[in-house]
Amino acid sequence: MLMVSAVHLIGRVSISTDIQDLLRKLLTKDPEKRITLPEVRTHPWLLKTDRTIPSRKENCCKEIDVSEEDIHSAIKPFYTPIHILVNIASSRLALFYVL
Repeated sequence: MLMVSAVHLIGRVSISTDIQDLLRKLLTKDPEKRITLPEVRTHPWLLKTDRTIPSRKENCCKEIDVSEEDIHSAIKPFYTPIHILVNIASSRLALFYVL
């Protein structure tokens, strides 16, 4: 968990009171009190600039269909060195019993 008690800027930094207000609202710890995206879109600082926040429709990629085969082929087994050694040892034991 990141905990910050104070921020000290080195040198002289000058930012508008509007952006200070927006940053404070964006960095509010409590999610219930934090500014929402629709509120950000109408914040005075953003309205005074040529910046825009894309809508959900503009920002999201197109939907794709994923089949069961896609899901099953996307997941590959992961073997640690221990798994590999155990598999080698058990296959040697199997050969030993066969011989």
